[in-house]
Amino acid sequence: MRNALHTLVATARRFAPQRFGPARLERSEASAPGAVLAPIGVSRGSDVLYIGDSHTLLMSRVDQAYPNCDVHARLGQGSAEGLRILDQYMRSRHTVIVFDLATNDVADPPSFEANLESLWRRIGSRELVLINTWRQDPGNSHHDVNQVLERFTIRHPRRAFLVDWASHVDLHPESLDRVTDHVHFSIEAYRHRVAMTRAAIQSALGRSADRDRDDRLGDDRGRHEL
Repeated sequence: MRNALHTLVATARRFAPQRFGPARLERSEASAPGAVLAPIGVSRGSDVLYIGDSHTLLMSRVDQAYPNCDVHARLGQGSAEGLRILDQYMRSRHTVIVFDLATNDVADPPSFEANLESLWRRIGSRELVLINTWRQDPGNSHHDVNQVLERFTIRHPRRAFLVDWASHVDLHPESLDRVTDHVHFSIEAYRHRVAMTRAAIQSALGRSADRDRDDRLGDDRGRHEL
């Protein structure tokens, strides 16, 4: 599970923490056209609600970054605001929640941890995809909030998935090419962040479908026994 180059090792029926590791960079891919950085509204009627920050907005520059996702993202958005967005936009159809909001909480890991627990209570039986962060701008570091995320996914292995973005950046320093703020990344790097996140979402959707099927089979068995 700890091999830095693995993708998803555990299956939906093997309830170990689900972790998505570094992607392999492919320099031959063409850059996608840019997008205006503005809040992305929830309007598509998807099974997935994706709440994020500037990384989510920059990922939207990649073609088809969020197929079949309802997305709400704002520059500078943190986990406390993310909870308010969740309360406003989460619908019964959303079986997977993506919470991409670690970057702006690096200064207060205890509050971030408390907000994750509040998120967990709010989402009920839904699957949860979390994405850790990487930032080394002056006075900030990602290590503490990433440890919070690691502990959280270990505590909740049945329905929590972790995208290990920090390990990807550590293994691929070229992700910082042409970027000077030590927070954001090149378009090539965001293309791989999209791929890693998609893989986690697909696994979460698969697990949700498996659980629904098992629940239906259980209901059918119960009716036959009656």
